[in-house]
Parts: sequence; C-alpha cells; structure tokens
Amino acid sequence: MEKESTNKLASGSMKRTLLIFIFGGFILNVAVNMIYVICRVIWIDFVHYNPHRSQLNALYLIAQSPIDALILTLYYSLPVIVGAIVAMVSHRIWGRVPFYSLVAMLPLCVFTLYKQMPSRPIPLGYTDILWLFILQLPVVVGCWWWSNRTPKT
Repeated sequence: MEKESTNKLASGSMKRTLLIFIFGGFILNVAVNMIYVICRVIWIDFVHYNPHRSQLNALYLIAQSPIDALILTLYYSLPVIVGAIVAMVSHRIWGRVPFYSLVAMLPLCVFTLYKQMPSRPIPLGYTDILWLFILQLPVVVGCWWWSNRTPKT
C-alpha cells in the first residue's frame, strides 16, 4: 500500500511539472515577447523619434502587441516543448527540477529557437544569440520557480 501512494504522488508531481513547463512556458513566453515588442516600439518610435512611422501608429503597435506575442509564441513553440522534456527528464532522475538543470535547459531552448528561425542571408551574430538567451531566461527560470513551489493542499 505504501508503494502505491508513493507512485501516485510521483505521478501527480510529474503531471504538475509537465503542465507547468508547457502551459506556464507558453504564458511566460507570451509575456516576455509582449514586453520585448513594447520596449522595442518605445525605443525606436518614442525615444529615437522614428521619422518613418507616426506615433499614433506606434501606439497602435503597442496595443496590438499581445496578439503579435501570442502568434510569435505559437509559431516558435519548440523551445517550450524542449524545456518541458528536459524538465521531465530531470524530474524523473532527481524527483524535482533542480536549479542546475537550467544549465542544460537554457542552451537547448535557445538552440531550438535558433534552428526554428527562418534562414536569413546574414547569419545571426553573437548579440542576436545573446538576445535569444535573454528572452528565454525569464521563461525558464519562471517555470523552474513555479514548479519548485510547494503545492498548497
């Protein structure tokens, strides 16, 4: 009887980790992409006064940013899936998702994001790869934090 309750606990914990890293990853990815789009529009149009786009159009782009972020997240969904797979493997090995598993998860997520991007005539530089790391870091750390919180019963 003891083993069955332990297996049920482990199974429930695995499901919880999977749901957090899939759905939480999508939610956090949408939030990060939305913040990135808004900051980019503000930087280009309001701080540097872009002469090719009116400020009214920039405000429209800011209002449209949640839809753009959702489409961008759905289009580039492979890093979220890879992060969930790495989280499930580390949860299976250690019984939880330890912080040092993020050392493997973050580069794998960035690599899949890089490979999923359409090919460009100019290859991505070091600063582009750094931006991909910066955009994926809050998603991975947020999912890790959420999965390691103790569930309230």
